[in-house]
Amino acid sequence: ALAESIVDAFGNDALLNMLRTEDQFTHAAFVCEAFLHKYQKEGVKDLDLPPCYKDSYQAIRLACSGILAIYTPIPGYGGSSAGDAAALLQYNGNNSLLNAVKRLLTSTEAWKKAVMETLALGAVAVKEGPRLRQLTSLVEERKDKVTMTDEFAEGLDCLRNLSSELRAGAMEELENALAQRAKVLARAYVQVTDVSTIDVKDLSLISYALGRLLQFEGVADAKRCFDEWQGGLAQALCSQELQGMAQRYELNPEAGLDIAELLGVLKKVQNAKDVPVTQPALVLLGALRAAIAHKVVKQEEVPTQTISVCESFLKIVFADHPGQAWLQSQLELVKAVEVRRMRLSAWMKLGQSAEERLGHDQKTARFAGLLQASGQLEKAAKDAAKLQKKLEAEAKDDQNFPDAILEFNFGSLTQPDSDELATEVGAWLKMVKQQLVDAGKRLSEQCKDFHLPESSWKLQIQTPDNEQPSFAKVMEVAGSLLDDLDAEGLAATLKDMLK
Repeated sequence: ALAESIVDAFGNDALLNMLRTEDQFTHAAFVCEAFLHKYQKEGVKDLDLPPCYKDSYQAIRLACSGILAIYTPIPGYGGSSAGDAAALLQYNGNNSLLNAVKRLLTSTEAWKKAVMETLALGAVAVKEGPRLRQLTSLVEERKDKVTMTDEFAEGLDCLRNLSSELRAGAMEELENALAQRAKVLARAYVQVTDVSTIDVKDLSLISYALGRLLQFEGVADAKRCFDEWQGGLAQALCSQELQGMAQRYELNPEAGLDIAELLGVLKKVQNAKDVPVTQPALVLLGALRAAIAHKVVKQEEVPTQTISVCESFLKIVFADHPGQAWLQSQLELVKAVEVRRMRLSAWMKLGQSAEERLGHDQKTARFAGLLQASGQLEKAAKDAAKLQKKLEAEAKDDQNFPDAILEFNFGSLTQPDSDELATEVGAWLKMVKQQLVDAGKRLSEQCKDFHLPESSWKLQIQTPDNEQPSFAKVMEVAGSLLDDLDAEGLAATLKDMLK
């Protein structure tokens, strides 16, 4: 009886009324948090009590944990658990408190959204909650450290990857801790003048944190100062990041170039001037060529991002270099190859044979587009060849001219096969010839061959020997014969033939 009284005393009308009214939910959560603190921190759960008392306290704990887990999206807040919330909502026993709380949570409109979110996303909260709490604690403990630490990077990684899998606000405590830490780091880094002492990956982490956590006080100002500092060191930072990427590529060229990473570097220094053409930059130029050539040789699509990154790279690093025009011409050649490859691929899907493809190509629009793309590729190749001769002459006079620039050459890989479209063109010419023959036949029928000497309409004019026909006679015959002509059909046929 005493054990039941404990449950009834806790689950009194005051608590239940708090659960009925939305503006009282905060008070109910405070009561639940206070109980869980006493229960866990002060050892109540470990007391040697009779089973009935243990059951009573366990019921209260389950109710408080479930209520608090539903009320706050932060996993494990105050000792709550989404698992307890699920157990509470599925409870079908005889405990009066649990039944009353379950009924209110499932029937009160103001609780429904939070209940549905807890059930839908609770599994991730249970799994990731301990790690989030540990990370939050570590970040808070080291909030004043002016050097990069592992938990800061790990916390940002969680923020990036888990936000969409948890309830809105679930990472608020971690976000706040990371925001304070990011401000401290930003203030420390802007004092640095020697970029050789900086790991550029740290800058990326700080930039991401400041951009992601702008809602917290002071972060916007810290971001502005940090961005200005980075802008002033853009050239040095770019060179350093390019050097790091080049070193990693040279150690493992089979892994290829990380295009996304290079894009990130270029975005940060897109307004930088006089970024030097260093050996690392030349290594990356070769890596870009390898990435593009790999796709071109296999006749696969060169990713748009790869072409875009390459174009930005040439613009920033080689803007004032004598080889810039040549490098750009090679990229234009690749673009022309891509256009032709896509149009040829679409063309071949129209049918198994050239005749079938032409038959499915209304007004031969796609075939015309394919021929146009082939012409543009030929022009791009000729333009590049002219620049190549000029560049080779310059390189011959300059013993220090980088080989990597001359090797950024796609000419041998992009020469169109002169016979590749021979079958298509032959079929098209055959089709056009047949169309002209058919049109000629229609023309003969429509004008009744009056244009031919042996069937000329003039033979219908009857006059005595050596007598010229009168104008009236000519008009009479012409008028009678013209009535038999298909004038509209004749005009349409002539139009088709001219086309």
